[in-house]
This record gives sequence, C-alpha cells and structure tokens, in this order.
Amino acid sequence: MAAKTVKTLELTKGEDWDSKLLKIPLGSTLRLTLSRSISSSPVVVETDFPPEGALYVRGKLRALEWTYRTKREEWDPDRYIDVQLSTPGPFKLTWRLPSVPPSSTVLPGHGFFLVEPDLGILPNSICCLTHVTKLLGPLADWRSRLAFAHKSGYNMLHFTPPQQLGSSRSAYSIANQLKLDSSYLPSGYQRKEVGVIYKNRKGEEKQVMIDSAYLELDKELKFL
Repeated sequence: MAAKTVKTLELTKGEDWDSKLLKIPLGSTLRLTLSRSISSSPVVVETDFPPEGALYVRGKLRALEWTYRTKREEWDPDRYIDVQLSTPGPFKLTWRLPSVPPSSTVLPGHGFFLVEPDLGILPNSICCLTHVTKLLGPLADWRSRLAFAHKSGYNMLHFTPPQQLGSSRSAYSIANQLKLDSSYLPSGYQRKEVGVIYKNRKGEEKQVMIDSAYLELDKELKFL
C-alpha cells in the first residue's frame, strides 16, 4: 500500500473544482479545513465516500463531523475534518451552509476527489491510457490535451484509428484507411500524395505514396 500521507484541502466559498484532478493515494488522510471566507460560518461538509466497513452507494451523501481545536465549536475557525481514505475510487464532496438544502443545485462549493488504487505496478511495467482519437479535435490542440497523460504518469498511449471515418463516425468505422480524417487538419488544408522512402525487412529501400496529412500528424506528435 502507498505510504500514508496527510493531504490538506482548504474549502473556499463558491469554489467549483469539478474540472480539477485531485488525486490522493490509498491509505492517506484527507484533511479538510476552511478558508477565512467561510471559517466563521457553520459549514456542513458532505461526501459519498463510505464510512469504514460500509459499501459505496453513488450519490448517497453523509455529513462529516468536525474536530474542534477550541470550545467555540462551530465558530472555531481552526476546526477540521479528517477522512481516512481506505477505499479507492472517485468520490463527491460538497460544502454548504445549513440553510441550503442538500438537494439544491446551487451549492457554495463542490467537487470530486480520486483515491488512487494500489495496483502494485512494477517500475518497468506498461501503464497505458487509451484516447478516442476523434475526440481530441484538431492536431494543433493535441499537445495540451495529451499533457494530462504525461502528468498522470502514463508511459504509453493507445489511439483509436485516426483514418478517415465512415458515415456513422464510430471510432472504428474506417471509410478510407489510406487517408487521415479531415477533422484533425487545419481549415483549408490541401491534401496531396507524397512519396516516403522506407526500408523493408531485407534492408532494401522502397518508396510508398501516402496522404500528406500523415506528415502533419507525425510533426505534431514529435513531442511524445
């Protein structure tokens, strides 16, 4: 199991980090504190992370108990909540004032955190992430979108076919395997066939004609 650590997360009024990637190792402690913007308020913090020994139920929120450093209780600005992360997976977290019902779609703060599983991956193992290529958009946007995989520690990427897709636009419906799908190319890009030299198994040089768009793909992926 990963080394035990304490991850401190400060909750702020009106904060929305649904789009953030908050990863915490399994076996760690998540410590929740309050920012000065809401520390003087009786904040209710809820999560669907299950209590010790209970099964996970998606969307079933439970209120977490505060630990107080002084006798002022709910007015204690230094109060905190410790959550022992013994179950891997993604979990929801919300914080609100008691006057705001849990069913409200407008909450003072909300987000998710990911408790990483302990997979016991060896140092030289392959850790692969699959990308549905058609969802990556134009080639010019790929670098920023693939950066997530690099920062997350993946050492291998798998792409669904980048060839020209059929009318269904399914990721594996290929209309022309010799052409790159036009959705990845800049507006107005002029395709042409170009000759590329390669060596066969016998070491002989051969020339093959390919769609010039593949050269654009090769150029954009040089950073990998």
